[in-house]
Amino acid sequence: MRRSMSFGIVAVALSQLLTSCSGGTARGPVFVPSQLDRSPRLAHVVPFYDYGGGTSDALGSGGFGGLTIDANGTIYGPATYGGKKSCSGIGSEFKIPGCGLVYALNPDSTGTTYSETVLHIFKGGKDGNSPTTALLQVGKNFYGTTELGGGCKYSGGCGTVFEITPAGKETIVYRFSNLVDGAQPRGDLVADSHGNLFGTTDLGGDGIGGGSFGCGNYGCGTVYELVRTGSSYKYRVVYEFQGTTDGSLPGALLLQNGAIFGTAYGGTNGPACYGSAACGTAFELVPQGAGRYHFVLLHTFMKGTDGSAPNRIVAGPDGVLYGNTALGGGGDCGKQTPNGCGIIYSLSPAKHGSYVYRIIHRFGTFSDGQFAANVTYYNGTIYGITVAGGINSLSCLSPQGAQGRPPHRAGCGTIYSLRPNGKNFQVLYRFQGRTGGYWPLAALVVSNGSLYGATLLGGKFGAGTAYKVTP
Repeated sequence: MRRSMSFGIVAVALSQLLTSCSGGTARGPVFVPSQLDRSPRLAHVVPFYDYGGGTSDALGSGGFGGLTIDANGTIYGPATYGGKKSCSGIGSEFKIPGCGLVYALNPDSTGTTYSETVLHIFKGGKDGNSPTTALLQVGKNFYGTTELGGGCKYSGGCGTVFEITPAGKETIVYRFSNLVDGAQPRGDLVADSHGNLFGTTDLGGDGIGGGSFGCGNYGCGTVYELVRTGSSYKYRVVYEFQGTTDGSLPGALLLQNGAIFGTAYGGTNGPACYGSAACGTAFELVPQGAGRYHFVLLHTFMKGTDGSAPNRIVAGPDGVLYGNTALGGGGDCGKQTPNGCGIIYSLSPAKHGSYVYRIIHRFGTFSDGQFAANVTYYNGTIYGITVAGGINSLSCLSPQGAQGRPPHRAGCGTIYSLRPNGKNFQVLYRFQGRTGGYWPLAALVVSNGSLYGATLLGGKFGAGTAYKVTP
């Protein structure tokens, strides 16, 4: 089966950046950059946990899936890598062993020091393999997905949806078994008020006619629902992407007022973007009753000064939606992003169910950030991260290429904020690399007035950090 772009545009960047992790070592090669950006940090970020110190941790174990914080301050998350070393997951392409695990970070009485408890180690096969999405808390338990494993005739498996208790008891809710129902779940799960779960898959569905993103014979992806019936769930496909004007490879969803909002790659301009993250679409699935939905295209991203490679959509007040793209916008971030550093946009409700698209910020320079990732709306402000850009620390440069290419400018990543009207953009923090962590991938989550996130690499053991920033 074709490997999907499971982490969105991050996969494009990390295919080059993560080669410095070869062999699972926390030590990368030493670089001598031609020039370092010594811009000061503008805010104080506190790394409070270093991944990789436990026997089950692996390099980058905290960075992909993101954090979930319960009412007691305990932090839960999936580690895409690590666990049983004899199990081969998606980390094998970076020579990182393990099929992943689920962990809890338990705070001490002061709330400043955390200890890790491994709740479940994935064994591959029917148990699931390589969790790549954040955990969703529904009631006391948590739900997540694995990209591989389950039951499927394709090599590696088609993925699973699982439930896990705070005590670590795992139950498989659903195993993707073929391309009809979808395969390789990617976007984070969301739940409605009835406890029904919604998610997306990279592959599957009936969109197998090639399409603008070249879906081939594997399908262009689906939106699915797991309908809660007592203590069990019934699976059904809500929408099958065709890979034409609607897009393909859908990402994380947003539920609002009964409708489903999301983004995908491809779209009308897909052929012009193929190979460079495929522009994308923003869409709405409008409920029609009896479990049926009508697809509405809200915006087609067109590369250039417009955005390209959209991330998830979040909700603000008055029905306004916010999102960003990893590329596009026209800024200058170097050779890796020739079409721009990314944008932040809004979708405002208009007449007859339509939405007005507006770019509220264009990332202009490498110092602002490169490869913008997911945004978070909190207390009247938009917060977000960029995977790279910011400061070109020695530890954040990509390694020398196989053909003797010199290290390219990558940067350590940034945290930023701006107002919903696009004003007052500020880089709150530029990651320094090394012990402070670098390459933040996990979306910022809010708990007790602070924002929490995780980096893919860096920290004491080189395997990433969990950090806290108070606005």
